[in-house]
Amino acid sequence: MPRKCPECGWIWPKPTGPCPACGSGDAPETKLMDTPVFDGAEAKAPWHLKLLLGALGVYLSWRFLQMAGWIADRF
Repeated sequence: MPRKCPECGWIWPKPTGPCPACGSGDAPETKLMDTPVFDGAEAKAPWHLKLLLGALGVYLSWRFLQMAGWIADRF
């Protein structure tokens, strides 16, 4: 679990020995990081994922219309 240096706030995953950033004392073995990494901001989906999902929706809609037309011609 990531730890946070009480002196400088440096975050490192495996605390052993002095802080790699400021060199102060030993690693804070008992003090867990009290702030989240993203500072409470909600993660948003990237724009290209939204674009890909939109294109997939348009494609599947078009294929559904083609299937409906094919079924209408068959019966």
